[in-house]
Amino acid sequence: MKMKSNLNYLFIIFVLFVLFIGTNYKCFASDEIDIVPSQEMLDIELPDIPKVPDISSFDEENENNYFNLLNGDITLDKNISGDAFICCSGKVTINSSIAGNVFLLANDVEILNGANIGSDAFILSKNLKHMGNIGGNAFICSGDVSLEEGSYIRKDLYLTSNDLKLNSYIIGSANISVNNFSFLDKAVIERNLNYSSSKEISIPENAVLGKVTFIKSASEIEVNVKKTSIVKDFIFSALSLIVTSIVILIICRKLFAKFTDNNIQFTKNIGKYFLFGFISLASIPIISIVLLFTGITANLSIVLIALYLALILISSATSISAFSVILADKYKKQFAINDTLRQFIFIVVLVVLYKLLKMVPLIGTILTIFINILGFGFIIKSVFDSIVSKS
Repeated sequence: MKMKSNLNYLFIIFVLFVLFIGTNYKCFASDEIDIVPSQEMLDIELPDIPKVPDISSFDEENENNYFNLLNGDITLDKNISGDAFICCSGKVTINSSIAGNVFLLANDVEILNGANIGSDAFILSKNLKHMGNIGGNAFICSGDVSLEEGSYIRKDLYLTSNDLKLNSYIIGSANISVNNFSFLDKAVIERNLNYSSSKEISIPENAVLGKVTFIKSASEIEVNVKKTSIVKDFIFSALSLIVTSIVILIICRKLFAKFTDNNIQFTKNIGKYFLFGFISLASIPIISIVLLFTGITANLSIVLIALYLALILISSATSISAFSVILADKYKKQFAINDTLRQFIFIVVLVVLYKLLKMVPLIGTILTIFINILGFGFIIKSVFDSIVSKS
């Protein structure tokens, strides 16, 4: 039962790999722009490339298509006139000619010198050593890859791995994403080389007849620096919002006599405050534009726009201050401490929670819009109530 479970697991991974390659084949398509080589390139003596045996040369005992799922090692030493599907937990050794495609999932793969694959090769493995001839494209995802001297890939190479030693002859283009890349002396790429690695490599002169494109991949140090920067930005942003919220709380308690009452009403009429904030956000710019074009009240319009922008900047902090007062009052029995200190504690908790939720896609955007509109409405309502109470 254990062996069957392992085979099912490997087969599922293999099917997903094949589907990924199949659905993304167009994305991997090589550049169709013709390359005009220099005279030096034209003078290079290119080796004779062995041909893949014709299907007609296979005798009647050869299989049409080959299927093998085995919990162990596989050695393929007989010719196949069709496609080969191989999935195993051990090592696969190919020492024959396969006229069609090869779909291969294994721990270790070795394609021996003299082995031929007539069409495309799809290989997913931990380790790969290629010494033979691939007649089509090669799609390779492997931990460590060695493309040996005397091996050929007749079309394009699409490869991702940790370590790559390239000493093969590639007639098409090579598209490579690796951590460590070694371009050896006997390697030749007739078309383009597009590669991404931790550092740019030295390529022998005339080893690549087309264009070389290098993209530096992020190193572990760079990733750690980026993570550290994100953490620092988060802490700085949270501290700024905490300080702003505390300052607003202190100012509102001094300036607006009904600040505490407004918070009580705020909990009962959040929908009304939100609507009040939405109408204010939409109407103030219109009023400012009208005042600006009248000429006489242009200065008033500029002041109104400046106040409008300032209120937008502090609207989220205002909402957090308001909610902190509400929560501090609700949980005063559970936290028997000074009221002001309790409110400050809830400001810190709310700011951290708000900043974390802002990082969630969609939810963060909706929450930010809601909190800002609510805070804007609360400010306008508090100012309005203060004016009414004084009059």
